[in-house]
Amino acid sequence: MGKYKSYTNSWNDIARDLLNDADFGNQIKSANFAKDEIASLIAGKTDEKQKMLAIYNYVQHNIKWDGIKRYMPSQSLRKAFNDKNGNSAEVNLLLIAMLNEAGIEANPVILSTRNNGIVSPVHASLSDCNYVIASALVNGEPVLLDATEPNRQAGLIPFRCLNGQGRLLKEDNVEEVALTNIKSSSFTMASIELKDGKFTGNIVSKETGLDAFDFRESVKDAGGQKEYFDKIKNKSTDIQYNDYSYTNLDSIYLPIEKKYQVSLQNESEPDAEIIYFNPVLVDRITKNPFTSPTREYPVDYGVTSSQTYLLNLIIPEGYQVEELPQSKAFALPEKSGSFIYKIVQNENGISLSTRLNIDKTVFLPTEYQTLQEFCNLIIGKESEQIVLKKISN
Repeated sequence: MGKYKSYTNSWNDIARDLLNDADFGNQIKSANFAKDEIASLIAGKTDEKQKMLAIYNYVQHNIKWDGIKRYMPSQSLRKAFNDKNGNSAEVNLLLIAMLNEAGIEANPVILSTRNNGIVSPVHASLSDCNYVIASALVNGEPVLLDATEPNRQAGLIPFRCLNGQGRLLKEDNVEEVALTNIKSSSFTMASIELKDGKFTGNIVSKETGLDAFDFRESVKDAGGQKEYFDKIKNKSTDIQYNDYSYTNLDSIYLPIEKKYQVSLQNESEPDAEIIYFNPVLVDRITKNPFTSPTREYPVDYGVTSSQTYLLNLIIPEGYQVEELPQSKAFALPEKSGSFIYKIVQNENGISLSTRLNIDKTVFLPTEYQTLQEFCNLIIGKESEQIVLKKISN
């Protein structure tokens, strides 16, 4: 098992040979060894989605991935099931086998991970591939699944797999599958006021998609919530994090909610004549990631994203607004990205809203300089400050 085998004809030939291979396709035709477990998992469930989620949840929490990326198993799925561990192929092919055993149509999707390069668009080549995930037909809709990590919700594939097209293998045909995820999003709201010469308040964030997955993984890698909070607390220079709470950390189908009580490192002296305040407190872009004057390869974000930020600032008593940044909007061609910066002053406060959307995952080299300038415009806008002046008696 696990040896490289050469299939070099068409994708249909590759699919036929792989699906009839004793190490690959023959193993996903039956999961009789897990029949009792499957029956227990789907007992009382009539909806296909409920059944799929029950089986997916079981595999991702009970079959430990060893970190090895493969499209071919190195042991039998029965052994992986009994030993509760396996490589990526064993985890995901076991998932396919158990779904099929439960009456849910599931098929393998072979692909190349991002660091392995792209699959040739010109000719069929199994040697281009190094990974396999599952595609399940649930209530008539295909759902891509990867059960290697407990914090990943069904329908969200790993960032490493967001690499062009995969090939869904069936005996009668091969389908190209777009390796995409739902848009990742973050929404942050900060409420700040000046008290005793120090800006204090709270910052609340909600995250979904890969942003939420990445946060859950970061907390796990840090060793827990407190350890993660201590890490960002010690790392931060502009913001002093005083307290925190994280919600839905273990509920992977709900957005992550983060709440922080904060103080800002204000360089102005108490009762200063002039106070300078940058209203973009978090996720401010300070350095352009695109430093080269030209680029030969595409820029690949992997996933579309939306990042929204709101600030409510109470104008300190005894001060007035001396200078306020102007509202502004920038857009990339063909609606592939946008940035909106809107700031208004009301009776006793200032409200800022920004939104950065990246609505295309791959930008060609010919679009590079436009993307570079787009980032420069955002950096310039987010560096602008509010200036408050003490009211003369």
